[in-house]
Amino acid sequence: MLVNGINFIGPLSPFCNDINCCSIEEAVEYLEDKYLIAIDTETEGVDWNKNKVIMLQLGDNDKQFVIDTRSIDITPLKHILEDS
Repeated sequence: MLVNGINFIGPLSPFCNDINCCSIEEAVEYLEDKYLIAIDTETEGVDWNKNKVIMLQLGDNDKQFVIDTRSIDITPLKHILEDS
């Protein structure tokens, strides 16, 4: 059963049969013309100021992208994240 609207971006794994998997390029294409994007992060510890970000979640009301930053370069999102 696929989860609507939630897309995982990371190394291929068996659970990609149960959820939507996509590429960073697909996320960029979807997000680059959005006026407002929600952002959430998960770190490898409890101190978000000092610990490494391991998951980045971006999206709007219709579609979200969960990115495993341990294995995916998020540089293609730079222009979106820096845009006012």
